[in-house]
Amino acid sequence: MGYQIIGSSLIGRADTWQYAYTAIDKMVPSPGRGIMKSASLYMVAGGNVKVKVFRDDGTHYIFIGETPVTTVGTGIVTIPAWIPVEKGDLIAYYGVTSPAYPYRDDSGGNAAYISGDITSTLAKTSWSATANIILSVQGFIFSRAGVL
Repeated sequence: MGYQIIGSSLIGRADTWQYAYTAIDKMVPSPGRGIMKSASLYMVAGGNVKVKVFRDDGTHYIFIGETPVTTVGTGIVTIPAWIPVEKGDLIAYYGVTSPAYPYRDDSGGNAAYISGDITSTLAKTSWSATANIILSVQGFIFSRAGVL
């Protein structure tokens, strides 16, 4: 049994992300196949959040799954998940209520975002142009034999 990480480091950053937008972190895709059993966020302000997984097929972001709405506090928080992932899948964040802000940085990142709670497949052209954003959101993927 091994585990892998999807998403960027959980560190304090220069700014915060807003609620009511789905943001996909394209910096650290899933290195392999498995089940995302938990997700962690570094929150500036608590609230109700979801963590999501999307798959990039080249022209669309395909919605794979999400955590239930979970109320979190500030600091590094961990929430349960059960989302199947494949190599290359991407982690995403959605703040359900205000405030629900994870740390973000506007330098050196690679993200896409869109207004709303996205739970379907959308063309990549529907999302923002690539944003220079890094979010402090990670998922922990468990597999039977390490990286598959």
